[in-house]
Amino acid sequence: MTATLKYRRVLFVYPNYPGNHYGGENQFPPMGIGYLCEVLEGIGVETALVDMGKLWPLEYLFERIAEFRPDLVAISLMTFRYRHHYELIEAVKKRFPAIPVIGGGPHLTAWKTKVLEQCPSLDFGVSLEGEYPMKELCQGAEVGSIKGLIHRRGSDIVFNGERELVADLDQIPFPRYRSFDLSRYHSGVFLCSSRGCPYHCIFCQSKSMLGRKFRARSAGNIFEEIAYWYQLGYRHFNFVDDNFTLQKGRILELCSLLEKAGFDDLDFYVSGVRADRVDHELLVAMKRAGFTHLSFGVESASDEILKVLKKHETVEEIEAAVKTANELGFYVVLYFIVGSPHETLDDVRKSIAFAEKYASGGCNFGSLMPIPDTTLMEWVTEHGTLLMEPEHYLNDLAEYERVPYFDGPGMTLEEKKTALRITQETKERLEKRYRRRYRLDTFRNDLRGKGVAKAVIVQGVIAALEIPLVARLYNGRVKRLGQAVKKRLKL
Repeated sequence: MTATLKYRRVLFVYPNYPGNHYGGENQFPPMGIGYLCEVLEGIGVETALVDMGKLWPLEYLFERIAEFRPDLVAISLMTFRYRHHYELIEAVKKRFPAIPVIGGGPHLTAWKTKVLEQCPSLDFGVSLEGEYPMKELCQGAEVGSIKGLIHRRGSDIVFNGERELVADLDQIPFPRYRSFDLSRYHSGVFLCSSRGCPYHCIFCQSKSMLGRKFRARSAGNIFEEIAYWYQLGYRHFNFVDDNFTLQKGRILELCSLLEKAGFDDLDFYVSGVRADRVDHELLVAMKRAGFTHLSFGVESASDEILKVLKKHETVEEIEAAVKTANELGFYVVLYFIVGSPHETLDDVRKSIAFAEKYASGGCNFGSLMPIPDTTLMEWVTEHGTLLMEPEHYLNDLAEYERVPYFDGPGMTLEEKKTALRITQETKERLEKRYRRRYRLDTFRNDLRGKGVAKAVIVQGVIAALEIPLVARLYNGRVKRLGQAVKKRLKL
């Protein structure tokens, strides 16, 4: 099989994204590249990764290219910081002019041929899902025949047209990261059980990235991936789907499989939950199966603003879901947007009050950023004014910079700045509340089942720690206190 390959060795590069959720350094292996490696390794291609998100200097990348001697360098690009990615590609091409470079990811999907126009050092690009265009390219298919591929033909840049999205996601092998150094990452696994989103939120690029049609892996296929990592000692998993619970029956089946397997100490985070796609039955099953953290995209606690954002949810629906989740013992993480069209400071205060009541797992308030090729950008162009050019805020600001990006109907600029300040204060306060509760819960679980007398003493310690004054005095020392108690009780 390998004798027919045009590209036998592919080096993947994941750029650095300063100012991300993890403080600038990647804590998890890039899952999308993991999928690409799995497909290519299946046809005999040797793969390697340089994750620049681990803060490697440019010279390290050059050293790895020289050592690995790839036939093709592949780089993943988001629109955020795209100019910096172009500079990275140009540096690679200048040092290794004979090695072709291919780009993929959200930025290529959104801008297509424009990217190759802006970055002359890029030889190829891939739009939408990259697994099969990359496979065909490495196998030596004629470049003009590969759907989804962008390439150069003399002085022209040619896009071969969109490739049909993969309908059956079970046919794509899940990533095992064999060519990654997993010791450099957090001891958890990112999972993606579905692609595509049928909703129409005005701020989101998802429709152009993965399509409107929701496509899901089967419960059995997801379970197989979890079982693979469980046998290797992994217990923490994070589902990064946009709409994890869209198909209730699928998740109920997955929960049943997990329960029957009898896996211990599972800890599942879910990053994308719509409140109108969960109910009591589903949440109970998820709790029993080991799900602990649920993230809901609330956006606003105002029905009027939810209509503006085209969320197609009501505050009543959202409140019912997050209330039930809290009652069942989940850590509930809530995501909000600040600065929506027509939003007022009173609306923002409603969102703050909602977070204080229900965000048991913490919250985030993001400044609404108009992304090219979204309905929001069209709205701002027609009804408002950008306060800076997209090229500036997409390249020169941190990913989660807390500044207003546009002016328009709604809050004044000063009110937006006030809203961003008070929501940041709320986020920090509720994050501390969550961490304190998480430490106490961990302490309690560690001592569970240690005998009635010991349990009474332990509960007394916990009760003391839950008194605000005592909690403040012992902030940051709970773990050591727990260890001391366990040692004294000979647990």
